[in-house]
Amino acid sequence: MKKVTPLFLVSLLTLAIQLEVLGQNNLEIQEGTVVRVRLLETIDSRTAKNGDIVNLETIDKIESGNQTIIEYNAKVTGRVINVVSNKSLGRKGKLDISIDYVRAADGTNVPLSYTMNQSGKDATVGVIAGAVLLSPLALVVKGKSAVLMKGAEFNTYVSRTTKINLPR
Repeated sequence: MKKVTPLFLVSLLTLAIQLEVLGQNNLEIQEGTVVRVRLLETIDSRTAKNGDIVNLETIDKIESGNQTIIEYNAKVTGRVINVVSNKSLGRKGKLDISIDYVRAADGTNVPLSYTMNQSGKDATVGVIAGAVLLSPLALVVKGKSAVLMKGAEFNTYVSRTTKINLPR
């Protein structure tokens, strides 16, 4: 029986890698590419917590040549990065989210760049005036919470050029 040499094994491995690469379409999605997304749930500063996952989906498909690299309705993930509940004295709530990545057609997470700051309505001046003129009970009136409604749409941007490997 003949002995298999290390050089033969390396040659065989190199051939296998080349065949794998030939069977794939190596594409890139460029930094700065606009990815339009839609919020899949309502987020309210009264119930949201820092670190909560935010679920979104893409509104459009993104193609390179004749190949779809990001599908319509692709999963997009973000998170709540800062939340302040509405407070007494009519102070408004605050809600900040980031949109972090979208899932490409090959399963790659493509990093996105977007930060949203949302504030509720501030009623502090009216509450203090009401307390002075009418009743101290006006001091317990709360400001509005910050709310991002289900279906809200945002333009996000690819934050780093990312390779996508699709089958031919």
